[in-house]
Amino acid sequence: LNMGCVPSKSLIHAAKLVHTVKGNQAALADAGITIQGGADSVSIDFAKIMERIRRIRAGISHHDSAERFTKELGVEVFMGRGTFVGNSSVMVNGQTLKFNKAVIATGGYPSLLPMPGLKELHQMNTNPGNKPRPYVMTNETFFNMTEQPQHLVVCGPGVIGVEMAQSMQRLGTKVTVLGRSGRILPKEDDDHAKTIQDQLEQDGVEFRLSVTEYVGVVLTGNILDNG
Repeated sequence: LNMGCVPSKSLIHAAKLVHTVKGNQAALADAGITIQGGADSVSIDFAKIMERIRRIRAGISHHDSAERFTKELGVEVFMGRGTFVGNSSVMVNGQTLKFNKAVIATGGYPSLLPMPGLKELHQMNTNPGNKPRPYVMTNETFFNMTEQPQHLVVCGPGVIGVEMAQSMQRLGTKVTVLGRSGRILPKEDDDHAKTIQDQLEQDGVEFRLSVTEYVGVVLTGNILDNG
């Protein structure tokens, strides 16, 4: 909720507003709305967009909090690592809990590609700003950005990767999407995926979908012209 659904939809909302204003000048004019200077006069405050996302996350954090579940919903919450120690018992931090039925709903964590150098860059976890340092992100750190990257590479053309790619492109970042399957959205119908890819390409997203191997990433200290 706090690291995916809500912040991503907040970013998509901002990107959609930009696209509506910059991409539909004729429709706006037909509705009697004119932007002085046209689409090029629309300015984007990326830091403010991200600040709004963090504000929204803070506003909903209570709904997923242990405090709400215990004090408002009457649920006993035990924080810690659970280990099954019997057919009807689990141990959490040295305390044994009994149950009739158990549901395992642990959620998931992002994983990095097994690419040499990627883990080390991710561990730096530093927003590049004007420094010659790539910022390797997962869904847990993506929405912590304060500086807008000039160029963003998205590894994986699934639903989340595609929606973030389109949003960032519409906000002014040059985006390249990498994949191995030869297409985007491999779990969706071919015609639907093609329609969506066509739209993203119109937005300016670049696709390289026939990657055979992720060889590695090296920090050279050089900044290319494309950022």
